[in-house]
Amino acid sequence: MSAVLDTGTLGELAPAFADPVHDGQQVFRTLLEAMSRPGRIQALPALAGLGHPADVQPALAASLLTLLDADTRLWLSPQLDQPALRAWCRFHCGAQLVAEPEQADFALMNAAEATPALLLRLNPGDDVAPQDSATALIAVDGISAEGALCWQGPGIEHQHRLGIEGVSDALWAWRQAQQADFPCGIDIVFAAGDQIVALPRSTLIGEG
Repeated sequence: MSAVLDTGTLGELAPAFADPVHDGQQVFRTLLEAMSRPGRIQALPALAGLGHPADVQPALAASLLTLLDADTRLWLSPQLDQPALRAWCRFHCGAQLVAEPEQADFALMNAAEATPALLLRLNPGDDVAPQDSATALIAVDGISAEGALCWQGPGIEHQHRLGIEGVSDALWAWRQAQQADFPCGIDIVFAAGDQIVALPRSTLIGEG
């Protein structure tokens, strides 16, 4: 761990999975399903006994517990970078917390903070190792199976239309421009409550 937690801090920590092995496996399978079927809304299981910091939605907390370990680097956005969340991530995930988004394997942020200027700072990988790119975990206000933008690509039989509340038009314009850089680019997981939807770099976003 990157910091020592005192007894008082440990006593104040929110719990994590009620059954770490079983719950973690279920959430991991759901995350894999979300990434392999972009644009399809997934409800994360095993959340009934999940504890998490007050400012973090259940789906994001479950994702952090499943994806992070001592070898992963996490960046917290200014709105979410609070002592309780830092302590929770260190204790339950063993994650390395980094000061700059450029250093991160995973970046956690609210929708209002997910600006093109910030997302451009995340590691997109390169032609030799595109798999080294970062993943953005973005808390949004809601997810619905209706929207103006069309999602197409691998894992989507025809197309999906989604409504993701709280995400700016600027983010979608940036994401469309970034499609030309494939196979480089970041992957995104949007979360609202206990729901997630994945937007991997291979998915094309368009209108119409």
